[in-house]
Amino acid sequence: MFTWTPIYKELAKALLPFKNRQPDLVRILDEIKQTGVPIIRLIDAPKPATAPVLATIDLFTLFACFNRGLTDHNRIAILNTLKAKLRLQSPVPSDFSGIPVVDNQQSWFFPYPDKRKPDDVANLWELAASAIQNKPEQLDPKLFNRCLEIYTVGPAKLTMGLFWINPENYLALDDKNRACFAKAGITTEVTDHASYLTLLQQVREKLGQDYA
Repeated sequence: MFTWTPIYKELAKALLPFKNRQPDLVRILDEIKQTGVPIIRLIDAPKPATAPVLATIDLFTLFACFNRGLTDHNRIAILNTLKAKLRLQSPVPSDFSGIPVVDNQQSWFFPYPDKRKPDDVANLWELAASAIQNKPEQLDPKLFNRCLEIYTVGPAKLTMGLFWINPENYLALDDKNRACFAKAGITTEVTDHASYLTLLQQVREKLGQDYA
């Protein structure tokens, strides 16, 4: 087991009650930012001078704070703060091996207000809550497909988020994994829930179940 697995899974569960307390999560992130540790953008528009502070955030975007292009030192610092604030029991990881990361400039799983639909963030929370407890086959296909339609989300990014919170059951479709699939002759293009399940089945048959 990688050292990051326990705290990632514990953190995912601990964040669920914040679905209705999203500004509290933003405040925690702002506190981290004030210490000098790089954090995701907390302004809800492209131009800070006229933009409001972020008031909404989903569970996947919170995870993206420490699963993007940062040094291990900064990733550990963020997790140390989250552990203290949320009273987590799992140790902070000493490595981040096997974890796909999102682009620093596209860390949010939801777009700015001009492209954001009213239920984008709520759907991301609902999908995360379901994925924490269930296997991919048990997800609501309509919910999975709806999240794929979010302006800043696609198959690679969404499955990265699912892998972060439940690495035993979900497989990320990042570039490294796609290259691995190609070498094994797996060429299924994921465009929806059904094709994701097909890909997972092919990966299990040819490469095994240990996704990380």
